[in-house]
Amino acid sequence: MSFGVKAVNATAGAILLAAYVVLALGRGASGPEDIDSLRSLAEFMLVFAIVGVVAIIAVNIIYRIAVCAVFAAKNKDANDGDIERSVSAVVGCEDEMDKLINLKSQQIGYACVGMGIVATLFAFAYGDSPALALNILFASLLLGVIAEGFASCGMYARGVRHG
Repeated sequence: MSFGVKAVNATAGAILLAAYVVLALGRGASGPEDIDSLRSLAEFMLVFAIVGVVAIIAVNIIYRIAVCAVFAAKNKDANDGDIERSVSAVVGCEDEMDKLINLKSQQIGYACVGMGIVATLFAFAYGDSPALALNILFASLLLGVIAEGFASCGMYARGVRHG
């Protein structure tokens, strides 16, 4: 994926995380936690995750359509094949540098998720509420996506080294 696609994904992930935090804080604590309140929180997270995936897919489709429209507008006299190749170069084709950047940025994203899982285990082990532990886990998944996207953008901007 190109810089633009990664930037769009990272930005969408950051917006989703902000929306989740606002909505989760808005839900507030409803007294002592029981299995029903945890089930309710898990259902909320599941619905939010599904809505988030659909939103990111929609944002990517809109981004790709916008890129196509811009290329078509700039190159009015070009034929469809030329426009398709130009758009493919921006959003579709991967070379070795793209693969290396994806690999390194995925490692960063996975590290964020891994640290979130460890933080969740610490929260459970040291007596924090299960709701807090679930929120830490869910936030770490979103932060992993965001970190991966911004790491990719940084590597595209400054380059990447083997090693």
